[in-house]
Amino acid sequence: MGILQRGILGPVMYLYRGKEIGNWKRLTAICLKIIETGSPEEISDIIPHIRVLRDESFFDPLVRHLRDSDVELKMMAALALGSLGDEKCVEPLREAYFTRKQEGYGETDPLESALISALGEVPCPRSAGIVTEILAGDVSADQVTQRSQLAVEALGQLAQQGILEAETELRRLLSEGIESLRGQIVAELSLAYWHRPGEIPDELLDQFFRLTGDKVAEVRTAARAALTSLSQLGSAKAENFLFRLSEA
Repeated sequence: MGILQRGILGPVMYLYRGKEIGNWKRLTAICLKIIETGSPEEISDIIPHIRVLRDESFFDPLVRHLRDSDVELKMMAALALGSLGDEKCVEPLREAYFTRKQEGYGETDPLESALISALGEVPCPRSAGIVTEILAGDVSADQVTQRSQLAVEALGQLAQQGILEAETELRRLLSEGIESLRGQIVAELSLAYWHRPGEIPDELLDQFFRLTGDKVAEVRTAARAALTSLSQLGSAKAENFLFRLSEA
């Protein structure tokens, strides 16, 4: 399934499940109908379209599904709301997450995982604040949980989208020695600058360099990988640090 443009000078046409279905308005109408009446599998199928269309008419029915009793439907609604990327999606996602957590399904609950991932898709400071709250309530100095890993991943996704609050939180966690997550945090901070390697702060590169000598092998590996990727993307300082490591 995909959205395809036909012809440079001709009309823009779209495909849905291999069939040509018309213009942007027609595709929006099809997606709205599926959101309102479709199965979880059908909603999952159109999430790539939702991410492109981002039509405001999708919001209300998705929020209704988020409050449904069907867990699969709630999961798909969460992911679809994240795909809308609109700040107004954050509060329903937050409400659904903390309601679900209070029900005590455990750290591997797929609905909680979907809600965390969805928050990472909505680029705004409020998303970063909620994910930080989730992480603060779950992180342990000597234990990695799936939920905490997902929260760090969500912060990384937000940092990639330019949300300063997410990057600030990742850097705080790295500096304060959250032992169980530092390797992942290094990787997420590095990814945040892949599309803008020239903008990475010198102090963050300095920290990566210092961490290549960390006592934890996973952190050493992540720090060296971060410097390598940033060097390949054009960071002269990262390249210089790699040269120094090769000479050591």
